[in-house]
Amino acid sequence: MDGQSQNDKYIYFVNNWINKIKDKKDISNFYDDVHIDEIDSSKISRSNWINSSWGIFKEMKKILIEKYPNINILLCIELNDYIKKDKVSIDLSLKNIVHMYTPPSIYIFNKKNSNIEETLNECIKTKCIINNEEINAFAKLDESTYFVEILFITDL
Repeated sequence: MDGQSQNDKYIYFVNNWINKIKDKKDISNFYDDVHIDEIDSSKISRSNWINSSWGIFKEMKKILIEKYPNINILLCIELNDYIKKDKVSIDLSLKNIVHMYTPPSIYIFNKKNSNIEETLNECIKTKCIINNEEINAFAKLDESTYFVEILFITDL
């Protein structure tokens, strides 16, 4: 599928997703998420979850900035016990992702959502590497082991 039709697919998905939320929730303080395999129904192999989710995140972020400026986006990658918190950055290349059991999720939320802000405030700021890009992220730690359980990528 070429880039334009892929972008159209994401625009359609985002519009439908937001309309469904508006029908069910108070849009002023909401959040909702979908796994990447629900966004792109083509078979995304486990080995491509990270790269695909990063691409989807970037495309959807552009759409939200243009069409829905009060809504933000977050990429949530559940890592289980992937890496200790004392690492300088988290390398999300395939060789390092062996304990991923669920596809990453894309969250959309109102920019002033206090639940999202509280969750991120409980995390440590870190860097992660996807496709050789260094990205700011928030890491949620397992308090007993100090392993990173979940990585949140957003521009907050």
